[in-house]
Amino acid sequence: MKAARQREAMRAQNILGYNEQLLLDFPDGLLTAHEPTIAERLQALIEAQQPDTIFCPFPADGHGDHQATALATGHAAVAAGFDGPVLAYEVWTPMWPNACVDISALATLKRQAIEVYAPQVQNRDYAAAALGLNRYRGMRHSVDMAEAFFATSPKDFVRLSAALNSLN
Repeated sequence: MKAARQREAMRAQNILGYNEQLLLDFPDGLLTAHEPTIAERLQALIEAQQPDTIFCPFPADGHGDHQATALATGHAAVAAGFDGPVLAYEVWTPMWPNACVDISALATLKRQAIEVYAPQVQNRDYAAAALGLNRYRGMRHSVDMAEAFFATSPKDFVRLSAALNSLN
């Protein structure tokens, strides 16, 4: 499965055109057991790379690995002293966004990138659902499609993540 995930990530990178990716090689489906170590690794990356913005899944996403990633990311950002925005995005569960970006010109690329992950969505048309949500989000902003985010500070993100995690 590790090799398959790496191939998928490389294909998505080629489609979306970003320059660099780093795979942390934690076991698929078991990230909750590794949250502290993931946070340490992410903290080191944040300190070394000094990003302007951090993106991660929304902490109430309907997938345990995505929840663990969000929790670890929040703790890493705070521990690294990061003071930029954390932008959480939707994967499996719609959220209440407070920021949207027009992705109308990128919808085809988004569909192609999603379709790279065919094994994870083989029994459902995830691309159609995600793009449908983007179209719905866009209506409110008078654009064809919008990507939604929950944007906040690292400290508020950790508080939100902890509160949502306590509800599980």
